[in-house]
Amino acid sequence: MVSKRDRIKQEWEAASSDQDRGFFGINGYRGERRLLETTLSDDEPIEAWLVGNYILDTGKEDIEAKHGVLVATDRRVLFLKKRGIKTRELALGYHNAESITLDGQWRNATLSITSSGNTWIKLLVHGSKKALPKFQDVVNGHIYGAPAPTANTVIQEASPMDELQKAAQLHAAGVLTDSEFQVLKANLLSRI
Repeated sequence: MVSKRDRIKQEWEAASSDQDRGFFGINGYRGERRLLETTLSDDEPIEAWLVGNYILDTGKEDIEAKHGVLVATDRRVLFLKKRGIKTRELALGYHNAESITLDGQWRNATLSITSSGNTWIKLLVHGSKKALPKFQDVVNGHIYGAPAPTANTVIQEASPMDELQKAAQLHAAGVLTDSEFQVLKANLLSRI
């Protein structure tokens, strides 16, 4: 079984940002990754991350939060900054998020995530051609995507006849061979 630290490291590297990470490269931001070990749930994956400067509600960059990390998981967006013994952690759950906007170009863009109740995260992002739109797509997918089924949600399964119709279409399109179609057809007809 993979440890939480190793899982976070693997997901961090897989979601690698294209931003200039300076001298430390992909192994940079160790303090922020360590914060993720205590902040994330055991089953909360990292889907995307960016480096940027947190912008205060006054519109100025927060000097203490310079070069922090904005992380998108399957549940929320987190801003993390570790500087010595000082840390800054902000979280915004997708269930409260209303929008994500991007102002500017990839060389110097402002990413804003707003939510109900006057909560927001605003970040000045430098030098990201690929990671910035990917991050925005991940967050948009969670904000505007179909809600996850809950315990009270009724999920209707396709009937065997519906599945047989789909199988016939796949057979006609050449995706299923004659023998594959006959086996699938017999299996589906036995369920009627």
